Amino acid sequence: MIRWKQAVEKFVDFGMTFNSPDFVSYAQACGAQGSRAEATEDLVPVLQSAFERGGVHVVVVPVDYSENTRVLVDQLHYRVPAPSEV
Repeated sequence: MIRWKQAVEKFVDFGMTFNSPDFVSYAQACGAQGSRAEATEDLVPVLQSAFERGGVHVVVVPVDYSENTRVLVDQLHYRVPAPSEV
C-alpha cells in the first residue's frame, strides 16, 4: 500500500519491492503441511485435499496485483489534491 501511495505522489520506488518467501517450504519447515494453488481451477481441489489430510495446512494462493495499480495509482492520482491545494 505504501508503494502505491508513493507512486501516486510520483515518488521514486525505493525499498518497497519485496519477494515473497516460499510459504510451502516455510510451512513444512515449521511442521505444517503446505500446498499451492497455481490457477483458479486448482483452488477447490487444493482446499479439499487440505481438509481431508487435516492438521495445520498452509495454502498459498498467488494474487495478481496489476489491477491494484490501475485503481490505487492511476485512478487515485486524479482524486488526491495537489500539495498546493491542501
